[in-house]
Amino acid sequence: MVLPPAGDKPSSEKAPLEPSREAIVKKWTGKINGAKDKFKDDFDRMRTDMEFCGGIQWPQQDKVDDQRYRANMVVREINQSVASMFARNPKAVAQRKQRLDYEFWDGTVEQLQMAAMSLMQQPTPMAMMILEDHRNYLVEKALLDRIAQSLEKEYQVQWDRQEIDLKLQHKQLVRRVKVTGVGYVRLSFKREDRKSLPTTGVNDTVIDRAERIYQLVDDKNKGKWDKDDSKMELLKSLMSSVQYSMSNPQDMQQVNEALVWDFPPSTSVIVDPACKMLKGFVGANWLAIEYPLDLDDAKAIFNKPDLTIGQDGAKTYDDKGKEIPGSPSAKEEKSTKVMVWEVLDKKNRQRFFLCDGYKDYLLEPEELRPCVQGFWPIRALTFNDNETEPGLKTSIYPESDVRLMMSAQVSINSAREALRKHRRFNRPKYYAPAGVLKDEDKDRLKNPPDGALIELQGIPPGSDPNKVLAAAQVFPIDIPVYDTGVNERDIQKSTTTSQPPLELLQPRTTATSAQLAAQQNVQTASSDVDDLDEMLSWEARTGGEMMFREMSKPTVQKDVGRGAPWPESQQMRDQFCDRIFLDVQAASSGRPNKGLEISNFREIAPLLIQTGANPQFIIREAVKRLDDRLDPTDAFPLPGMLPAPSNGSGSAGKAPSPNQPPNQTAGPPAPLPISHDATSINPS
Repeated sequence: MVLPPAGDKPSSEKAPLEPSREAIVKKWTGKINGAKDKFKDDFDRMRTDMEFCGGIQWPQQDKVDDQRYRANMVVREINQSVASMFARNPKAVAQRKQRLDYEFWDGTVEQLQMAAMSLMQQPTPMAMMILEDHRNYLVEKALLDRIAQSLEKEYQVQWDRQEIDLKLQHKQLVRRVKVTGVGYVRLSFKREDRKSLPTTGVNDTVIDRAERIYQLVDDKNKGKWDKDDSKMELLKSLMSSVQYSMSNPQDMQQVNEALVWDFPPSTSVIVDPACKMLKGFVGANWLAIEYPLDLDDAKAIFNKPDLTIGQDGAKTYDDKGKEIPGSPSAKEEKSTKVMVWEVLDKKNRQRFFLCDGYKDYLLEPEELRPCVQGFWPIRALTFNDNETEPGLKTSIYPESDVRLMMSAQVSINSAREALRKHRRFNRPKYYAPAGVLKDEDKDRLKNPPDGALIELQGIPPGSDPNKVLAAAQVFPIDIPVYDTGVNERDIQKSTTTSQPPLELLQPRTTATSAQLAAQQNVQTASSDVDDLDEMLSWEARTGGEMMFREMSKPTVQKDVGRGAPWPESQQMRDQFCDRIFLDVQAASSGRPNKGLEISNFREIAPLLIQTGANPQFIIREAVKRLDDRLDPTDAFPLPGMLPAPSNGSGSAGKAPSPNQPPNQTAGPPAPLPISHDATSINPS
């Protein structure tokens, strides 16, 4: 989430709130709380699934360390699924949209050859226009390719610059979807004049710490705490931290512009009840993102010194996100939080901030920047999708893999616990008439040493001990009764992780059937992989659009290189958003199949060489597929180190460009209204 600059601090005197303003805030608060009530069962189910995956699998179990039997196969299946779906870093590739950017040339090599031959024999206006059109197309294509290269490299820089490794966060996203049924990714653009408020963690920049210092001082001046309060030590600590950061150049070197990934918890996104499908938020007019904040942090971030809690103030929540009814006590107030909502209003294409119980906006409605295609800067990822309609008992929130495996896991735990009890009940036991054996006899029988000779004192000499002491009858264990193989197969079959081979389900299965079963498993798992790749592609496209619209040229050249071209005017930014986009390379998030890639290239490369393909292109593609770090440019000398080619008359000259027709000079610049300087793109 991105906030506007703080600006001047408001005065302690607040103007009366307009009734219409209070009414609209109350209306939106009612909408959000109504949606929370509607999806309460879904959110509770997600929390239960998280606890079940974490080991809370018995009724009335209040901690993980429980003596009852647990064979947590659910967490194993989840781990295997995450490892198979997200095994390496995805790679974003910039692409040009396919367009017909030529008017006279039809796009074929044959027409170019005919036009060139026509110029050599008898020039015609049409041949000249075709070659000129082709030349302009090549110039424009070269420029677009360089800008695409800059975009691709800048996106990789932003990916690598995140505070928490994005590969780890995306693996956790997949795990979250498997456990709760849904996960979210939020993209925003951070600038030096804005603040970011993540759904997890606390902002720790110098400006954020200075804001908290101001809020503490303001509260102290108003008499809300004195020098003996613990906040005095907090104030001293914050001031010391800010002084250290300002004296340390490394801490002051902050990134002014950055693309920010955020991964809200599954229960923190409240969707409009009119939504028909989570993917793309089809049918939704708005959604809200929850931010539980400490009261002091909320007052400092939004510059609202009048934000209070109590009867006429904001509602308070505990650490579990449950509302605390009434006014909290002085002891509770120190640990309470207020619930802040960021509302994304698609109808008005705006966003604003509210606090549950507060009668005014925390941040007034404003345009959502940068506004991307489709409006929503947040995306939902689900795997077990189901279709629903109004009036049905199902929900737009699909069941998680944990929920699908829960019944089988409970049956396994129950069967194993019953087997454990059966074994314990079947331990050797003896019975005897009451009063016959003495206490020392009982101790010897209960704990006999190895090879012990036990003399029973309570039995008269000459009596038969077998008539007094007899072994208790036990019931033999029937293994099939406690067999959990069916449950384990149900766990594997109910998820897309690792379904059992067909030969395990049907012992007399042919090799062909087993191969078909294995292919079916791959197809089942690939559906989830496609959903994940679609999410990553959305991140790349949306992130590229945000960078085109917001990122400045100096930042790109600082990150990518001084020769990186980048559009500067808003007109050119919009134009390149329609011409270039980022996409994730297919299957780059899964485990690579190097052998298949190399084998395919070995078959294609000879065909390319026979048709006269560029040898350096062949080398680059071979190095890429072999995944070697060798740089092909280091294997060839620089052009200036080579002898100048002869032009046939003994004088040195330049070889003609392969794209330049004979007897023709360089053509005019491309039709795009841009300068083709290597580092500048300005309107002509």
